[in-house]
Amino acid sequence: MAPSPTRQFEEKLNALCEKYKEINNFITHVRECNPQSGGDRRYEGLNGLYISAFSAGIEEVLNDFYDDVVKIERDLLNDCEVTLLSLLVSLGPLAVILEAFLGAIQQIDRDKIRGCNLFDLCHKYTLCGESSIENAFKRIE
Repeated sequence: MAPSPTRQFEEKLNALCEKYKEINNFITHVRECNPQSGGDRRYEGLNGLYISAFSAGIEEVLNDFYDDVVKIERDLLNDCEVTLLSLLVSLGPLAVILEAFLGAIQQIDRDKIRGCNLFDLCHKYTLCGESSIENAFKRIE
């Protein structure tokens, strides 16, 4: 039996929230990086000027979506008739960016991309063909 459409939308919304949470964890780790601390080791070794600039660039791009998310939140609070589908459609542009940012972060961590090699990674994303991703990574570059 196939899951209900409502369940599928809930799962997509949940996945979107999890991606944002992981990206935010990365940004927080880089901003507050202290190699001597015994904290979260997930992004161990990710420190320095280039990764800090990359992280700040991601944060700057995501801040552009802040007003959109606040508007959606207001709509939800004021109108009980907001559907999951309309919510997902409204968050669609953000979802595309989050997917790309999370992919880049995972690649940085997995492949131990450091220093000016981050420019190459950003450049690769500017060639992906999706204009919102291209623009986001050009801002970071």
